[in-house]
Amino acid sequence: LASLENAIGRQLFDRRGRKLILNDDGRAVLGQVRVAMRGLDDALDSLDTSILRGSVRIASSSRLATTLLVDALPLLTDEHPLLEPIVSLAIAEPNKAVLSGDIDVWLGESAVPEPGLQVDHLGDFPNGVYCGNEHPLADTLNAPIETILAYPFVGPPPVPGKAPDNWPPDVERVVTTQVYQLLTAVQICVQGRLLAALPDLVAAAFNAGDLRRLDWDGMPHASIFAVRRRLLHPRDKARAVVSAMEQAVAHARG
Repeated sequence: LASLENAIGRQLFDRRGRKLILNDDGRAVLGQVRVAMRGLDDALDSLDTSILRGSVRIASSSRLATTLLVDALPLLTDEHPLLEPIVSLAIAEPNKAVLSGDIDVWLGESAVPEPGLQVDHLGDFPNGVYCGNEHPLADTLNAPIETILAYPFVGPPPVPGKAPDNWPPDVERVVTTQVYQLLTAVQICVQGRLLAALPDLVAAAFNAGDLRRLDWDGMPHASIFAVRRRLLHPRDKARAVVSAMEQAVAHARG
């Protein structure tokens, strides 16, 4: 470590007794080393075009993307049986995580282009307002928006500047129950007490005849994007994930 610091001309660690703790310069160098190692890993992967193997890390911040991912994973592992998907559902800085190699593919409803990243638009998907069979609107599916807004909703906790369930920001509604898990929101909606704004594909996946879609068409569509690193070879694990997602999207659209 001393030789490394001498070569760089900076201290990378703070000495605290017998402990070495990375300082700001050390963390900056570590970040670049990780990027360089990921580049080397990509180059080595590109030399072996015979088979894809090992772990592939996928993160999703979208309820819709997660639903599609559930359908895509069997397609991925059927085609590449030696791949081992590792799925997480929360990433604070997705671009940074992808560039550093902490994850291989990030799925979400918005994407910010950045050098070194490949952004794939997987498609646009409709959303709707749903109720359970016992809800007062179950027999009046063509109710006007004024009537719909007279009833409370179940929905995700608010996020500054947007509604996580794609509710239009200029239409004020009352959310009396906040839940983080999509399945929980669906289950509460099925009970018939609360309305829910759901992606149509998600509602169809859990429907089983227990949900009814209101006829109001004021819900905007949701876009799904996949973000991955630009690699040296077109045949890589991240690309295989995107391909499986594309197949899941095509299947969902019939």
